[in-house]
Amino acid sequence: MLKRPFVILLVEDNPNDEVLFTELCQNISQDIEVHSAAHGREALDYLDQAAAGTPRFPRPDLILLDLNMPVMDGHTFLEEAKRQDSSRLIPIIALTSSVRETDIQRSYQNYASGYLVKPSTFDDMKALLQVVTSYWRGTARLPTLGELGR
Repeated sequence: MLKRPFVILLVEDNPNDEVLFTELCQNISQDIEVHSAAHGREALDYLDQAAAGTPRFPRPDLILLDLNMPVMDGHTFLEEAKRQDSSRLIPIIALTSSVRETDIQRSYQNYASGYLVKPSTFDDMKALLQVVTSYWRGTARLPTLGELGR
């Protein structure tokens, strides 16, 4: 378990989904800190600020990524984020409404750490987020910045 907040970067263009997600995470655990970006370009800017050590932009422990967004879609963001040394090892999970096989394949080809379809009910979304946050906050072993040589 981390001794600091577990930082999630939510890349989501739907403000209602963003509010719901943030509230659910706070209900799951007070040590989850959610930061948001409305599209891939904004998320890349966030990662650049995090890499520069800007205090308002802590390095995410996990990125949850919608695929269908304006300005820069999730697939393009995933490709770009995995090219950068500073964000390559951050787990990125596609969290989307798409069930298209091409989206699933493309996400994994671009090194997504997982692919989840957004549940349609509040209770199902809460259950999904409990599993995801429990796994990535405690079960999975994530590299620290020291282990990355940074």
